[in-house]
Amino acid sequence: MQPPIAPHGKPMPPNFRRVYTGEGHGGLFVSGEPRSEHSEGIAEVGIKHVIDARRLDMTTRGAMQPNYFYLIRSDQQQEINQAKEVADLLTKGENVLVHCGIGQGISPVSAYITLRHLGLSHEKAQTAIQGAGGKLGDDFVVRTNSFGAYGKVLGHWK
Repeated sequence: MQPPIAPHGKPMPPNFRRVYTGEGHGGLFVSGEPRSEHSEGIAEVGIKHVIDARRLDMTTRGAMQPNYFYLIRSDQQQEINQAKEVADLLTKGENVLVHCGIGQGISPVSAYITLRHLGLSHEKAQTAIQGAGGKLGDDFVVRTNSFGAYGKVLGHWK
């Protein structure tokens, strides 16, 4: 399988795909780990915010660039809260890339939580990510079902 290519031929991170663009919103993208050779391609498609979802305990913002930060994945509540920050960026028209190691497990689930904050139903959020192409981890449906139920109980969404 060929790696994704940006419109002007710049290489993109593995498993890169747009999973959502809502009316008046920026685009939400997921991928595997971006490397330095991907920075021009990422910029070319207008991505200004990169969220690294691989770390379990890092909270440092600006580690690689001003708009690069780590997602806290120590518990579901923190993940849901941080996904709200990503949703807020999208509603301001910003393009956001959420990445993990290979773009199949953590980043699609983080994108799902973000889409729920934007008001998408459980089914529409799952379908948006599944329909964007790219391989998903075997536990995608199980994890999104869990986050969907947990967020509903806490009153984050219906």
